[in-house]
Amino acid sequence: MSYGARIRALRLERGLKAKYVAQKIGLSASQYSDLEHDRKKLTADLIVGLVDVLRITADEILCATDADRKEA
Repeated sequence: MSYGARIRALRLERGLKAKYVAQKIGLSASQYSDLEHDRKKLTADLIVGLVDVLRITADEILCATDADRKEA
């Protein structure tokens, strides 16, 4: 699973709208969509914002799981 797909899954698990998360981390809805679809690079600032808004750890965004490795 890509970082964008992990971010989207974590957002959906928390019942948050993409527009809400985008506003909280300082992106337009379009830029946030690009992030979830791996068309925008994930920066340290974005990771910090996502960790705060989604109440997760950076590992949950960055680290592939065993299931992710099997898909590759």
